[in-house]
Parts: sequence; C-alpha cells; structure tokens
Amino acid sequence: MSEAMLDCVVCSTRKWMSLEPAAAEDLRSAGAARLYCDGCGRETYWLYAQSDSGAAPQRKAPEPPPLVAAEPASFVAEASPARREEGLRSCQTERRLGGERRQRSRRGQRRVALQLPVRVRVNSLGAQFEEAARTLNVCRNGIYFQTERPYATGLPAYVALNYSARDTGPVAEQRGTVVRVDTIPGSPARAVAIQLH
Repeated sequence: MSEAMLDCVVCSTRKWMSLEPAAAEDLRSAGAARLYCDGCGRETYWLYAQSDSGAAPQRKAPEPPPLVAAEPASFVAEASPARREEGLRSCQTERRLGGERRQRSRRGQRRVALQLPVRVRVNSLGAQFEEAARTLNVCRNGIYFQTERPYATGLPAYVALNYSARDTGPVAEQRGTVVRVDTIPGSPARAVAIQLH
C-alpha cells in the first residue's frame, strides 16, 4: 500500500492518504482517484496535492533550447541565406516559448480530464435554468463542460459536483462564475468554463 498527499476536488481538504493498488493506479493513469472524504461525508475525487505556490507536482518539463545570442546586423546581412534562415528560426522558437510561458503563468491549477456528473444552476435576472451535465475536465477551482444552454461570460452559477438525481436531501453547491464560452465548430453545443469560488 502506498501513501500520497492528496486534495479533495470538492472541499479542498488536504491530507496524507493510504492508497489501495487500484486507487494508486487511477492516480497514476488518470490523475485522480475516487476516495472517501471525511469533510464531504461521501466519496469524491482526489488529486495530488498542490504546493503552496499553486504549481502542481508534475513531471519536470523539458529544458527549453538555449537562447541564440543576437549577431550584429552587418554580419547577418553578409551571411548566407541558410545562415539567415537559421537565425529566423531561432527567433521564432523563442517567441513561441514566450507564449507558452505566459499561458502557464496564467493557469495556476493543473487540468485533469475527468468526466464528473455535475448539476449547474443559473439564477440571475437575465437567465434562469438548471441542467445536469458531465465535465470534460476539471481543476481544483474550476470545471469545463459541454452544453447547449445560453451561458454568457460573467454569469453567476451554482455547481454541485458528483451530482446524482437519485440522491435525496440537500445538495452541496459551490458558487462560481462563467469565465469562458467556446464555440464548437459544426455543432450547436458550446464548451463552458466555470471558475469556482
């Protein structure tokens, strides 16, 4: 039996947990395992614990290629066409790496491709509806799912994770805000990102 520091996706409880081989394999392959949470009082999904800085423990990223020192303009002008093309490629690589760095810094949480059953309820002046759906992926403070409902950026929503219509009694909801609505080419459905608070 192995042990790991894990975070509950629903209530963010963090603790060391002993893992059966099946749960350890789920964590290794899918990035999450379904375990009992004392805080939620039911089984929820657990992810590897995030460090205090917000970065997820993950495999070390490959080292970026070394930067090519800029050459004087006169040398580049006199260089062969092949040499000039090589210099252009190194600039393009650096530009692309810079964009990837910006994208990584914007997303503090790691996404996990989990299909969790959720219920999303919207109750605002402009829209009132409720639906059950399955997530496409989740992170510690958000969900991403596909829908045909009229979501709009900035719309407040209430999300119940691990939702089951068979459960009777009160449903624990988390407040959230729609932060992105993506169109899906060739489909009336759209993909919606909700940040949980």
